[in-house]
Amino acid sequence: MTSAYYVPSGRLPARAVWLLLRCALAALPAAWVYAWLTIHLPLALAIVSTPVFAFGLGLATRYAARCGKARAPAAMGRLGIALGLAAWYAQAAAWISILEADGGSLAHYLADFVLVLTSPAHMAQVALDVLDVGVYSIAGLRMRGALLVAVWAAELALLVGAPYVLGRISAAEPFCEDADCWMQEIELPSKFDAVSQPAGLAALVASDPACFFTVFTPCRGADPSRHARLFVYLGKGDPFVSIKNVTVRIDQHDKRREAKELVIDYLRLLGIDAHAILRHGAEIQADAAAPAPEPAPMSKAAPAELPPLGAAIVHLHADRFGQALAAATPYLGARDDTLRRDAVRLCALCSARVGRWDDALRYWSMLFGEERSAHNALNVGTSFAMTGDPVHGRDWIARARTLNLASREMPDLQIVTSFIAALTRAGHLAQALPYLDEVREVYVGLHHTDPTFLTLRHVPFFDAFLEHSAPVVHTVLGLERGHAWYASMLPHLDQHGKDELTAWLGAHALGATPSSETA
Repeated sequence: MTSAYYVPSGRLPARAVWLLLRCALAALPAAWVYAWLTIHLPLALAIVSTPVFAFGLGLATRYAARCGKARAPAAMGRLGIALGLAAWYAQAAAWISILEADGGSLAHYLADFVLVLTSPAHMAQVALDVLDVGVYSIAGLRMRGALLVAVWAAELALLVGAPYVLGRISAAEPFCEDADCWMQEIELPSKFDAVSQPAGLAALVASDPACFFTVFTPCRGADPSRHARLFVYLGKGDPFVSIKNVTVRIDQHDKRREAKELVIDYLRLLGIDAHAILRHGAEIQADAAAPAPEPAPMSKAAPAELPPLGAAIVHLHADRFGQALAAATPYLGARDDTLRRDAVRLCALCSARVGRWDDALRYWSMLFGEERSAHNALNVGTSFAMTGDPVHGRDWIARARTLNLASREMPDLQIVTSFIAALTRAGHLAQALPYLDEVREVYVGLHHTDPTFLTLRHVPFFDAFLEHSAPVVHTVLGLERGHAWYASMLPHLDQHGKDELTAWLGAHALGATPSSETA
């Protein structure tokens, strides 16, 4: 019976063991440097060097597991312990040799190190002497006896624990046995509703994998404080998915903090097409980027006795945008900076949802004045487009792209496609064409149209680009020039892209203009 979750095959190739042995040899000079630092650095810095050295050992174990294609978590964990013990023994030998050396050349130091390294009895005797005499000093008191043993034990735990944990985790990651390679991890760009009952959700998807596309619903709002992120693992067989709940908080210094919680790990999606998952995520992202349609009719009022903006958030999640706007408006002049910014953000979102673009523009501009982010600049630009002012919108999009170069809030192409969607929806097709030229050049430069390849680079699927760009291209350029606009890509695409574009041009006979938004 096929497991509902990914189960490692338990294979441990000889190459993984060989690579770990090489890492152990490389750990010898690293252990000597670590020992020298613990002797000559101040105590506070010496303590910091221990987790750094331990993390390096963990990375070495992960390197051996990944490059050696180890799929045996327990065995890699034991090998990680062996590496940690070897490094701990080597640093102890180096520590003793440095203390006993009376100067000399580097060759002299190395000779002493090798001598102590091959004399475990001598090391044990020195350790007993140090326990009696003591070493280091805290507030004038030397560490000795039980306290020193505890310090050494903690050091050993770190040096052994890090490679053990990273070795097990690395060997447990999804591996495609058919392709003899690690499965490709792709994080879907969309944000989904947080998972509150992971066990029940996992059981539902395991019993009916097709429901995956309906049980994971996109978050409402541009920046939800609690949401889920999906990670898809692709290979030749069934894809797997992991889910993390993300909680966003703003600390007292106005810094954004994210706390991530793994709720589902490597769930098998039996019989599901991996590319369909990527397309599902891309479609949700495109819907989120596009200007919203008119809201649903309002219903009953929000519950009472909620914290500030609580009622507005309840209305927003229930698509009662008019009521959410009314509930958030009183807080626009709040003295608390965070409360005021959140109120402005809610008003901007709700105004956009009900099609009040002049108000949305005003609110997004207010928010940008307090939060100079690429995301807010993008919303100002799209709001300008929706109000019939694409010229100022273009300036704001340029500002958003400049800010995004430094902040890396989103892929640059997401800013471009979002602005194209707004321009197209507002009827400014001629102004959208230069941005579509940019998108076209992305495919020309990449040369590849494979969906997985494009998803990793946050580029829309090629067939979606063709369908969504057609209304703009054919309206602005006409049928014949529009055909040439697309055909100019043919020499620069891979064979899959050439076949797809040729078939699309033939099927549309130079003139089909699907009624859909741009990519």
